[in-house]
This record gives sequence, C-alpha cells and structure tokens, in this order.
Amino acid sequence: MCFDNHHYGSKKRENYKAAKDSYSRGVRYRINTENMTIEQVWQYGKLESFTVEVCNDKVMLELHLPANFYRGKKMKLYAEGSNLTLGEGKQLGQIGKTPESEPVVCETGCKTFLPNSCEARIEDEADRFTFYSKFKKGEAVTLLLENKNGTDTHQYGISTTALPLLGKSCWPYLDTAVRSTRTIVHKVEMSGEYDVRVVKFETKR
Repeated sequence: MCFDNHHYGSKKRENYKAAKDSYSRGVRYRINTENMTIEQVWQYGKLESFTVEVCNDKVMLELHLPANFYRGKKMKLYAEGSNLTLGEGKQLGQIGKTPESEPVVCETGCKTFLPNSCEARIEDEADRFTFYSKFKKGEAVTLLLENKNGTDTHQYGISTTALPLLGKSCWPYLDTAVRSTRTIVHKVEMSGEYDVRVVKFETKR
C-alpha cells in the first residue's frame, strides 16, 4: 500500500493532465513475485475529495465533494478582489445568558479606580459587551454589574490562571506574571445603565 501523489498524472510532458483531472490517492497493490505481475486491488481519492478541519482534537468541519481537489481552503469574508455583497441583517435569536459566579461581598471602603497598568476597557455592542483588562497571575477577580437603583446585580468570575502554551516557539516572549483577560457578557435580561466594578482578592497560592 502506498500514497500516490499523481502529479500531472504522468511522467511524460506530452501526457500531462490538467489540474482539474489530477488527484492524489491511497492505493493498494497485490504483487505476485512468481509471475512478476502487479494488480491494483483498492484505491481512495480518485472519485471523491474529503476535507476535515480539527481544532483541539475536535472535528469542526467535514466536507465531502464528488470531485477531485488538491486541498480545501476557508476563504475570508472580505478579501482582495471580489467580495460577497451582504443584505440587511436580522437578529434571529440570542446566544444565551452568560453564566454568573458565586456572589461576593464588596466592602464600601475599598472603592478605587483600576490603575492604568491594568489597561482596562469596555467594548460595547448591541447584544453584549466585552471587558478587557490585565491582572496578576492567580488573582481572584470578579466583574460586578449593578443598575442605577441597585435592584439588579450580576457577577462574573475573571480567570487569571495560566493558559495552555499553544506554540513552543513563542514561550520566551510570554509574560508569566501578568494575564491579559477578556470577559464577554451577553445582555440577556438586562436593561438600562449599569455601574461596572471589579472586585479583587489576595493572590491565590
């Protein structure tokens, strides 16, 4: 059994096939060393293209096509050249309510603004907002929302634990003492204006 790259379909230039007629395949042969013959008994790839996209050991996409393709490529929505023309959008539903953390007690005597080193900012959208900030590794941090009259509160834990190293080549450049966090909150069951606070506790050991 072997992999046949099938480049051009022939080694003779005059017999080269067009790209659309070329294909790679897995192929199995039966070899008879006494009669000095070779028989093809199985192949896969000539009549179908099969593309799989895997992320974190989970299959995200399977694409079966009744044709021959060298590889599949996911195209960006906006690229140089011709772009897809989009019509007016319509919201069909909601992603769901963001899970909240256990309630915490915020002491009234410890209200201060986050230092500039945290680089805290909020990106507000129609159906959600995203809170960005930097914290020390291992700090217990909670994002607290409270409406103006104090009748509606929400609390969301912010993870400051170590993240998995996705690329070995980038490890010398990672700052292990500070974590850049991103907390997304969907506005389900929320209305009006809310005060945004951050509650921090001692660093976990």
